[in-house]
Amino acid sequence: MQKLMSSCTAMLVGKNATIDGSTIIARDEDAEDGVNPKTFKVFPAKDYTGEHYVSKYNGLTVEMKGQGCRYTATPNGVLDEGRWDEQGINEYNVAMSATETEMTNARVLGHDPLVENGINEDSMVYLVLPLLSLPVKVFNGLDH
Repeated sequence: MQKLMSSCTAMLVGKNATIDGSTIIARDEDAEDGVNPKTFKVFPAKDYTGEHYVSKYNGLTVEMKGQGCRYTATPNGVLDEGRWDEQGINEYNVAMSATETEMTNARVLGHDPLVENGINEDSMVYLVLPLLSLPVKVFNGLDH
């Protein structure tokens, strides 16, 4: 019997790796259930304070706060399964892709198991990207 998987791949190229300083982000969606249309959107900067986010995928609940910046994303065209913002770049040129189907790799899950109702692929970009201005701050000043 053939095992079906949804295994997505992303490619991020930073501005220091391109000749013209462009940031490039690319992603494919290898889903066993066929076409899943996406939309390209630009989300304006806004104050997230008081927003109550609930994931349609796993019930994750987050009380959001803080001023968010403008960012782009490619959410699902049909939102009945949640946002799934896939990838984006914010106004500070921070790029992120967050739907690479980590749950299909047993070796990764053995080292870092998923929390049942923790932050997952459907929510990562929305909860993180608009609130990042300098990724160095997130990683305690590490410069790799």
